[in-house]
Amino acid sequence: MHVVVTGAAGFLGRNLTDALLAEGETVTALDRRPYEHSTHPAGSDVRVVTADLLGRDERVRQALATADAVFHLAGCPGVRDHGPAVAWARHRDNVLATARVLALVPADTPLVVTSSSSVYGGTPGGPCAEGDPLRPMGGY
Repeated sequence: MHVVVTGAAGFLGRNLTDALLAEGETVTALDRRPYEHSTHPAGSDVRVVTADLLGRDERVRQALATADAVFHLAGCPGVRDHGPAVAWARHRDNVLATARVLALVPADTPLVVTSSSSVYGGTPGGPCAEGDPLRPMGGY
């Protein structure tokens, strides 16, 4: 199976890519930041694409349009930073990039889009639970 992982250079993306490769899947690891993929097991069937989801790189369109499954993990993290430049970066990387992924992935292709614990806002007293009320504090 050919699986695309966006945000593959991040912590979750790298670990998911490793897990998929360990299962014998073919992975296209997509991220706008270059990353060292030499840590993947030798002989792994991984293709690294360094490109912006919102750019004009044909490899992005091709990978998303032909995947058997897509994990969209890419996003602009951080809820503590504020200001117009940060708000625009969050909108671009979290909303517009996700909209592009949704537009390029065929409707019958399984697609997982991740969220963030930031949707729970500041949770006093420790970690939040999935059933806690949502209190998003920003664009992430």
